[in-house]
Amino acid sequence: MKRTFLAVSVCVVLGLYQLQLSAGERTTSALTRNGPTSYVPASKAAPEHVRLLDQRTNDLDRLLDLYNYSRKASLWDFKELQSPLIKKDAIFKFESVESSEGSSAFVAIVPLVAGEISIVPLWDHGLRPIRNVELDPHNIAIFNALVAREQPMLKTDSDRLNLAALYLHFFEEQPKILEETNLAAILGKTPARTKSLLPSVRLVANDGFDVRLFEQTAADGFGEILFSFDRNGTLRSLTKETRTKAEMLDNE
Repeated sequence: MKRTFLAVSVCVVLGLYQLQLSAGERTTSALTRNGPTSYVPASKAAPEHVRLLDQRTNDLDRLLDLYNYSRKASLWDFKELQSPLIKKDAIFKFESVESSEGSSAFVAIVPLVAGEISIVPLWDHGLRPIRNVELDPHNIAIFNALVAREQPMLKTDSDRLNLAALYLHFFEEQPKILEETNLAAILGKTPARTKSLLPSVRLVANDGFDVRLFEQTAADGFGEILFSFDRNGTLRSLTKETRTKAEMLDNE
């Protein structure tokens, strides 16, 4: 796949960064406050955003050629990603409708006023372009360019958690993030260390904030994800560690 990488200075840390709950780190279930981040079908997408997409069809197709995608080769469907943090861009997920082989998919970010369209490649005929797309510096750079345009207000834990959730929605339509409302259902029972498995936020004095959360990635697989953002919401580093259900249920 031909790809254009944006320059980015980002540290992807290997291994687990263990956060200890303290006065500086707050567990919270605030992901759905102020309106959840979610995809809506094309029929419920903002009409003005769909018109913009139509107007920029040629621009989008030229960019897709660089990533070895073609919307002319098969039928494509799209959904719009809506978030309380997004005001200046329209974000669409496109997926090909394939009858005999794996589908292709990508996310397109279209500025509402002026600017270049950005692409986050997800699938190419059923194959990931790389194993961990969320750790790809190219995709982190795309996200940070979006945040720089949007300049979101990040005054509450809900805002900060929604920013992390927004990034995960680039790669999954419905990230299964562990919260109080679904913890027991996903794990099969209430774990002894419930509090440490909930989304948490830690403010870093005069510097930014960290978000930690757990996401179900398979029936018996989970990812412990640590985001480190600066005060403006720029994603500086991202850590992901794989966990099994047994590890999630064990006492610390």
